Amino acid sequence: MPEALDATRVAMQLSGSVIPLRVQMIRLEALSRHPDRARESLRDLEAVTSQRSQQVEARDLAYISLAFGDRDGALDAFDRALEERDPTLVWLGVDPRVDGLRQYPRFTAMLKQLGLPEKMRTP
Repeated sequence: MPEALDATRVAMQLSGSVIPLRVQMIRLEALSRHPDRARESLRDLEAVTSQRSQQVEARDLAYISLAFGDRDGALDAFDRALEERDPTLVWLGVDPRVDGLRQYPRFTAMLKQLGLPEKMRTP
């Protein structure tokens, strides 16, 4: 995990800290057991996006919530992404980042609403 954090820091420096990389950094910090740093980074991201009239995608907020262990927050964010018709949700059936949600009826209902099977096999 330290290598992933270092690589993401370098990518952020090279890119000017674009939002997707900031989101990835927050996730990595939370998953690396640096929740205080991750929360601070999330506050920074929220400040930057509000100043630039940008927003963080609902699905990205869901992945951040999962990294913090907040399943209900993640499901709420995925519900918003579904309402926004986020096309990337078609990958939820095979996305390993959501494995911790697969046992929840609310998540399986979301998969069904997307027309995806509850359990998908990866190649």
